[in-house]
Amino acid sequence: MSGSGVHADWPQMLAAGAPEVGGKAFALARLARYRFNVPAGIAVGVKAWRAWFDATGLRDDLLAAAHAGDDDPACGRLSELHRRLLAIPPGLALQTALRDALSGDHWQGRPLAVRSSSPQEDTAAASFAGIHLSCLNVRGEAALWQALVDVWASVWRPGAVAYRQRLGIAHEQASMAVLILPMVSARVSGIAFTRDPTTGRDDRLILHANWGLGESLVGGRTDGDEIVLSHAPD
Repeated sequence: MSGSGVHADWPQMLAAGAPEVGGKAFALARLARYRFNVPAGIAVGVKAWRAWFDATGLRDDLLAAAHAGDDDPACGRLSELHRRLLAIPPGLALQTALRDALSGDHWQGRPLAVRSSSPQEDTAAASFAGIHLSCLNVRGEAALWQALVDVWASVWRPGAVAYRQRLGIAHEQASMAVLILPMVSARVSGIAFTRDPTTGRDDRLILHANWGLGESLVGGRTDGDEIVLSHAPD
């Protein structure tokens, strides 16, 4: 199934590597390898994104608009092209592969979380927190196909383009994988940094948490509670 760009379990994602399934999916695959309690997951890899993106015929126009810069009138052109991307569905072969991957009993009737997992995310140089799109409580095939496209297209949202420009990441290198997980109805959600994101100190573990789902926290709409755990450095 991985020939279609769909990686149907954590061992497949681990074998494919972060350049194909993105930092988020690869990190969870590593946790699953070491027997952490990770739920089932499916990754739609960069290969599938690239096939869809190339088929849109909008690549050259998007790159030109992205390179024009935030202060250029072409920024409006970028938003227009992004809206056009949202109307282009995934190919039928990919839909079939995903349908097969989701046919197991543990997926049936479950709402889904459809999350960005770009190879550029969650690296030493860039986090992209709240920049690329994730879709929660996705139900039904039609909603899944649209959520997949929404996440794919978020590579070209003006905010994502501006973030890459600030960090000096070439737009030509931008790509996207998508991680599909069963939706968890969370009482509390949070983010854990194993290194202090403001100072780089690796003797501090920083937790940010809030009630309910974590999207408001990741998207910067709330600060949540901060918990700092530290130990004396070696």
